[in-house]
Amino acid sequence: MLTGLLQTGLQYTLFYIGLSNTTGVKASIINGSGSFFLALFSHLWFKDDPLTVRKSAGLIVGFLGILLVNVHGRHLDFRMTLTGDGFILLSALCSTLALIVVKKTGVRVYPLLMSAYQMISGSVMLFLLALFFDTPTVLNFSPASIGLMAYLSFLSATAFSLWYVLVLHNRLSSIAVYRFLIPVCAVLLSVLLIAGEHLQWTAVVALLMVCMGMVLTSRV
Repeated sequence: MLTGLLQTGLQYTLFYIGLSNTTGVKASIINGSGSFFLALFSHLWFKDDPLTVRKSAGLIVGFLGILLVNVHGRHLDFRMTLTGDGFILLSALCSTLALIVVKKTGVRVYPLLMSAYQMISGSVMLFLLALFFDTPTVLNFSPASIGLMAYLSFLSATAFSLWYVLVLHNRLSSIAVYRFLIPVCAVLLSVLLIAGEHLQWTAVVALLMVCMGMVLTSRV
């Protein structure tokens, strides 16, 4: 229930409200701070997971890759709003705290089962909260939309299950940098799947920087 509250309930609520009140560029960069939260909290709460100079360097290199792929050729301002940038930051913090809970309880609960429980309990929280703002009738369901929801549900369930298995069997500070792959892969997949998108040198360099960060953090 705690993981569902943090990972699905609060994290999604804060992220989507924050995303609607800020730009995609700023949201991607701020969300990348979750990797730093993850490495720092793991260093503080787990004695066998120290935050070494090499790991810190790997996280910084990976984060610079995120900055490169998002800022190049785009407008970025430094104005901050609570319901925009602030909610994105709180969303990253909630996700980090959820992974700490998974790491601490993973020895007692099988990760795939925990993933299922947290998504079910978190989705119930989201649904009940949404009822205060609107009614389910605002959604128009069709075979295409139902198929898309099933597809996205499968992706989320698979991703969380695999991630929880990784969390259980690895040090959090060593796998934190892998989260930087999300925006980089989004850019690369956009080039492959969306007409009119073109591959820029910044995406390739960012991918190489994230990979370099993985190599650095994988070594103690």
